[in-house]
Amino acid sequence: MLSQGTKLLGKYEIQNHIGSGRFGEVYQARDLLCDRMVAIKALRQGVYEEEAIKYVLSEFRIMGMLWGHPNVVSIHSIEPGDLVWDDEKNRFTEIKANTTGYLAYIVMEFVAGQNLDKLLEKGRLPIEDALNICLDICNGLAYAHQSRIIHRDVKPQNVLLELDGTAKVGDFSIAKLLEGSSYVGSFVGTSKYMAPEQYDGHYNHQVDIYATGLLLFEAVAGYFPFNGQTKQDLEKQKKRGDLFIPADVPEELEDVIKKSLQPIAEKRFQEVEEMQEALHKAKMILYEKAIYNAPTSYKRQLRKKWKFSGEDELISSLRIVTEDAKAKEEKLRTELDNQIHANRQIEEELRHHQSAKENLEKVVHDYIHETQMQNNTIQELRGKNDDLISSLSEQENEKTKLAKTLQAARREIGRLNRKIEQYSPRAIWIYRGAIVIFALISIGLTIRIGNFLPELDVYKIVNQAYETQIVERGNLITNMAGLQSKLVTSSPGQTPQPTTIGKDGAMMVLIPEGHFVMGDNISTFTGGFIPKFLRFIHFKKSNEAFTHSVYLDNFYIDEYEVTNEQYVKFLNSVKTNESSEGYKYVNFGSEFCLIESSRGKYHVKSGYDKYPVIEVSWYGARDYAKWAEKRLPTEEEWEKAARGGLVGKRYPWGDKIDPQKAHYGVKSAAHESHGNSNIDNLLKPTGSFLPNGYGLYDVVGNVWEWVDYDAEDTKQNPEKLEPDSNRVLRGGGWDSTMRDLYLSTQEFSEPEFMGNNVGFRCAQSIKEGE
Repeated sequence: MLSQGTKLLGKYEIQNHIGSGRFGEVYQARDLLCDRMVAIKALRQGVYEEEAIKYVLSEFRIMGMLWGHPNVVSIHSIEPGDLVWDDEKNRFTEIKANTTGYLAYIVMEFVAGQNLDKLLEKGRLPIEDALNICLDICNGLAYAHQSRIIHRDVKPQNVLLELDGTAKVGDFSIAKLLEGSSYVGSFVGTSKYMAPEQYDGHYNHQVDIYATGLLLFEAVAGYFPFNGQTKQDLEKQKKRGDLFIPADVPEELEDVIKKSLQPIAEKRFQEVEEMQEALHKAKMILYEKAIYNAPTSYKRQLRKKWKFSGEDELISSLRIVTEDAKAKEEKLRTELDNQIHANRQIEEELRHHQSAKENLEKVVHDYIHETQMQNNTIQELRGKNDDLISSLSEQENEKTKLAKTLQAARREIGRLNRKIEQYSPRAIWIYRGAIVIFALISIGLTIRIGNFLPELDVYKIVNQAYETQIVERGNLITNMAGLQSKLVTSSPGQTPQPTTIGKDGAMMVLIPEGHFVMGDNISTFTGGFIPKFLRFIHFKKSNEAFTHSVYLDNFYIDEYEVTNEQYVKFLNSVKTNESSEGYKYVNFGSEFCLIESSRGKYHVKSGYDKYPVIEVSWYGARDYAKWAEKRLPTEEEWEKAARGGLVGKRYPWGDKIDPQKAHYGVKSAAHESHGNSNIDNLLKPTGSFLPNGYGLYDVVGNVWEWVDYDAEDTKQNPEKLEPDSNRVLRGGGWDSTMRDLYLSTQEFSEPEFMGNNVGFRCAQSIKEGE
């Protein structure tokens, strides 16, 4: 290293050591011949191979073309150190013995200010300073590109700032003249500021535009846009275009940054002059915003700070006048268009109001007529209700008398049994026969009463549900004041539409609050009264209950059963096929399963996106519902929704089975005889049949549906289900019988069961305020 005061080559006096780099040392020196300060780069021996350094130094003469530009650091001369110049060959040809320790000295212009990297260490720059510096860089690069010289290593360390703030680009020489040599990869470009294509070795002058965009971002944001810690990470981020621009960066500069940092070179500014023009336009707009409300005394200082000339002021004023005229013209055109549109809207509203008035008159007329009919029906039902209650009272009295008679008979039988030993065997059989006859008579009387009581219960339940419907219809009269406005603002005949709720994006239907009749009277099947302990012995799968009235609040339920497409989103979100209890969600081992797993990702087999998910356990249904911010429906909710507003019917459409309205009765044996496992022979896509009265599809047939019930728990809405107890399925599947499709039929199974005829749909409670 050269010390202060050293005379170099007899004409340069070393003043200070400025810094060190991988190629050598940089010194501040005084040129004794010209009496000026210069910067000298001393290239050390052993840094590069001989051929490379000879090539660099011989080609430095080209850099004379850039001498004298205000935004480029000029090179004054190349002084040989241990290199030998050959006049005949006009180049350096050999290296002397190590006498000075330096191959050569590059003498260049000395910039008295500081490097841009020192300024950026203090944080983000004022907008006007960032713009002026980047405009100077573009000016210098444009001059170099016109001379067919590309920098390839634009970075803060290579941008020097004069004391007045003028920016100069330095170190053109090494970056340009190493092109084409075997050392381009190790010399050209600093990884942090390289363009994406530089990593692949294919690039042009647009790499300088990309690096200038990085400097602009760093200047206005205060940090580097990419956070990769290695060359490989930076390369990936730049090629992906992972760029986030802070919200406080002006929109005008944001557009310039985005275009200059495009990963694909063809989408960037094609020439540096184009970027320079965009920066200048942004500067004018931002200057106008800054000076608009500034006090007069401050405007001159602001103009100096932004480095605005008189010519710039004139151009800015003309642009403002032109844009103002265009804005006024556009405003007038918009007002005219709005007036024309408003007139058309008024005409359309007048026609709509007239139509709404006619519709309202018809609705009021129909309502009055229907109300009169409903009042008549209510009066008739109340009369029948009073008669039945009176009859029930008489039957209760008769039942009390029979109970007393039976109690007396039991006491008599006991007394006779105590005396039985006093009589002969023949007398004993006579007494026993009398007892049997007496018991049969008692049972016959009990059956007579039992046949009548269920019919009374049915009437009371139907009457209650019917009165609920009347109350719901009565809401029309209380809302009559708002009816006219609803008719005016909505199209005639428009009905409520399903609503999208939850993460899965499924359409859900609102089921109205009120009573409904749940269950099915088994007495109609057996033809008479059956003791309670015999009610369930006739059905293989059914656990039906007698009809009873149930009141439910409003709730939502899925319009369709959950599809494979929706369930795959859940699996890929939770990234597991197992519940917290350790049970599988879906049986991938089944040949009927329509979902596949590959490399940790789940996808639907081709063509089955809209089919209902099958081979799913109760745990899989429950956890899907939680993920979708929903839940499984209760048995009461499922049955009310499935009935679609009908009362006392076996199916969603009536009492008779209809193969055109549900998919059932497919024989699995027939499927097996064909020797294939194509689920198309068994299962149908969702929505294959018409909806019920509430607009719900496939509530019976195709697949059974899990509900939120414990088969062993008789309580409504149990707070906690036993983990190992059976769960309830409703609705029947593709292989079901006609009776399985009854709306009151239940199927019981273990919660971990997964079958090719089992699916589910979700429900959701109404939140407060909705």
